[in-house]
Amino acid sequence: MTPMVTHIALPVNCGSIRIKHTPVQGRIVPEHNQIVIAFPNGYGISIVYGAQVYSSNSHGSRFEKEIPENEAASTVEIAITAPDGQFVPFKDGETVKGFVPLTELLTIINWVSTR
Repeated sequence: MTPMVTHIALPVNCGSIRIKHTPVQGRIVPEHNQIVIAFPNGYGISIVYGAQVYSSNSHGSRFEKEIPENEAASTVEIAITAPDGQFVPFKDGETVKGFVPLTELLTIINWVSTR
């Protein structure tokens, strides 16, 4: 899997959150939303949902080309970065985890923030 993540270099003991919306761009880049959280410990997490990523809408279906204004995600795709900018593999060896339910996402965010 190829992660859709951007690592943000931040000073030590600083944290941030960034939300990025990518509109439909022809057949090349479908619409998706990304939230990037950088924690004071240097780790970060990318949370993505939308078309052609491993996520589903509130009805449990995969997103199509566009995300309706009133639609929300029930599962998301995530990737974790270490302080050196490298991706942190999950237990299965992959660097991207797809179809993560929101309850599991909260557990993972807590794990990343307390490394």
